[in-house]
Amino acid sequence: MSLDLGRVQRKTASWGRSARNSYSRINTRSRIDSEGAQGQTSQINVTAATNDGVYSVRVQGRHIDETVTVTLDGDATQTEARDALIAAINANSLILAYAASVTAGSNLLIITWNVGAPTMAVSFPLNPGTDLTLTAGAAVAAPQYAYGEAAEVVAMAASGKLMPSGIRRPVEIAGAIIGIDETHNASDEYAVTFLLDGISTPVAWSAGGSAAATDTAAKAALDAALPTGTTTVIDGTGELTVSFTPGVKASVVSATVDGTGPITAVVDSAAAALPKFCLIADDLSTTPNDTGAGYTGEPIGPRIGTAVLTADASGGGVEWATEAPGVALSEGDPVYVETDGADRGRLFSVPSLTRTLWPEAKWVGVDSRDPLTATVAL
Repeated sequence: MSLDLGRVQRKTASWGRSARNSYSRINTRSRIDSEGAQGQTSQINVTAATNDGVYSVRVQGRHIDETVTVTLDGDATQTEARDALIAAINANSLILAYAASVTAGSNLLIITWNVGAPTMAVSFPLNPGTDLTLTAGAAVAAPQYAYGEAAEVVAMAASGKLMPSGIRRPVEIAGAIIGIDETHNASDEYAVTFLLDGISTPVAWSAGGSAAATDTAAKAALDAALPTGTTTVIDGTGELTVSFTPGVKASVVSATVDGTGPITAVVDSAAAALPKFCLIADDLSTTPNDTGAGYTGEPIGPRIGTAVLTADASGGGVEWATEAPGVALSEGDPVYVETDGADRGRLFSVPSLTRTLWPEAKWVGVDSRDPLTATVAL
């Protein structure tokens, strides 16, 4: 089954495309559009008004050098001076070509310049009593969005729709933990058989020249045989802890020794249930709710379980990132959601103890010849 994300893809077509047969993930700090950006501002403060005063405002930029002038009457006020300057600026079509707005405040006026406009220098060639002062404001960049980031679904609306109030940043969950106790005896042969997602996985190792060497041999055998992301820690002499990544259903079938031993392997804690995820476009300038419902992001997948869109580094002006150097992705590879640290919510193809499996999602390829027809697998 596939899901057409045409609404989203039409939006993305203008800022990037996916290479055919390229499997990579979108950098979570890619910019979608300029919505929310603001140009630089020039705030002209009218600190006083001089009777019969003549004031001028000069605007200089890359392709503009314009001056407007106003004359006040013999009973001048700050409000009159402000309004006269606003009227003069609004009457100058060249200045207005670069201005998004000219607004009035309390004894001040603010010129907000267009997004992307060249730097504008404002000065006051005529300024009796130094009544006019300038407060310059820097441009505000467009919010950065996480596209292809995951949020955890904690509640659905009564209508069955997914709403921002029902999702949150992914929360770390525990994977299965299995404890192994072994007793060193020279020439002993040890074996533990695990059941991992329904598949029998035997691991065997031989005793070393000491108890420490036997533990080292056990760790090496476990690290080599168990799934990527699994960690084995030697807690003490004859004591090992095996931690599996979230999403792996792990149990013990048997623990045997050919020799005097003994050896035991038990499940210390079972894996937590996997959460549901959705794909979002998140404004990274906001702080999402980490602990409960009430996410500030915008869900863009119309149903739970939407899989991952792909892209490459050909998007001009947009930051993209491949999964990782040297990591080859194939159609249908699993998707893991990071639940900790700076990459929280980002999508990976390699599991770890802090990356939770997204069972419904798979990596897919997009044909760059027709990016608008791309679909994702469910």
